[in-house]
Amino acid sequence: MRVLKLMTWVTLAAAMACTTTVRDLPPDREADARIAGTLDFSGSRLSPVLRIRSAAGQEYVLRPERKTFVMALPAGRYELLNFGNYKPTEDRLSFDAQSDKTLYIGSFVAARTADGDLRIAIRDERNDVAARLERRYPELNIESGLTQSSLQPLTPGQPLAVAVERIEQPTTVGFGVGYHGYHRRPYRGRYRSYYHRRYGVRYYCP
Repeated sequence: MRVLKLMTWVTLAAAMACTTTVRDLPPDREADARIAGTLDFSGSRLSPVLRIRSAAGQEYVLRPERKTFVMALPAGRYELLNFGNYKPTEDRLSFDAQSDKTLYIGSFVAARTADGDLRIAIRDERNDVAARLERRYPELNIESGLTQSSLQPLTPGQPLAVAVERIEQPTTVGFGVGYHGYHRRPYRGRYRSYYHRRYGVRYYCP
């Protein structure tokens, strides 16, 4: 039991050290690059978060406080990794955060196909989103910067529908300097060793 608890804390500590959580931009705060959108997973069991990765490899967890949001990010290109606890199965999704701009990256909505398969629809609702945000952010000019897929749509002009699959949450544990692995599936890589003072555990991150 103690080993299991320790492995759980290792996972938690590593997650906190390797990612940055981003919340809604306060109305009275300015930022260099901003993104806007809607996250609506109501009716599903998906957690209302997005996980993204910058071109430099830094990961961010976007946790909107409301369904419609504006957030600040360093300028650059980002890949969308997770919708809550699900990930895209086929295509790669990316968007840009540009200096001195507020780009609308889309409205992300959980939906089902006729066969019952889970999909994430990325809709273009920029005018409605801008109207909802105007009261909170009256100075922002929201421009279009929709999330793009690496695959060509079969039906141009229709909302992008992304096939997703549930992410298994393996327990992570370090095996020593230079080693890192998942429970039942270890692998070798170059990771730095860190010690978390609050939880008293050692963990490994790139």
